[in-house]
Amino acid sequence: MAKRPNVLFIISDQHNAKVLGHKGHPDVKTPNLDRLAAEGVRFENAITQSPIGTPSRVSFLSGQYPHNHGYYGLSGPRPRGLPTVLGHFRRAGYRTAAVGKIHCPEYWVEDDSDLYLETCEGCSVGGPRSTGRTSRRGA
Repeated sequence: MAKRPNVLFIISDQHNAKVLGHKGHPDVKTPNLDRLAAEGVRFENAITQSPIGTPSRVSFLSGQYPHNHGYYGLSGPRPRGLPTVLGHFRRAGYRTAAVGKIHCPEYWVEDDSDLYLETCEGCSVGGPRSTGRTSRRGA
């Protein structure tokens, strides 16, 4: 049986792609990102579904436009039964994790993650909470 590939999504806030070493910036040193870019798949022409972070992240997670999932700002409905990219990978047998500044409602990520670690204090939708909240499934 062929070994499944590792899948890593890196999402950064307000990050101009030109400010990466592999894009030729003369001053910025990003050796780890450069290596990932050289060995993996890069999105050279990507767009966002919303200029606001939360609707954009929910669009990425769900594969839906904001007018379908209902998020236009920092909060929105909790749609039942809408699949997420994390859930897709879990059902395929992958271990999933969401780590860092997630900045979207926990249920969009936590329900389908083996590890969920929000590291940005105040980034939780609905107000501040502790940095480093962790939940782990099947450790």
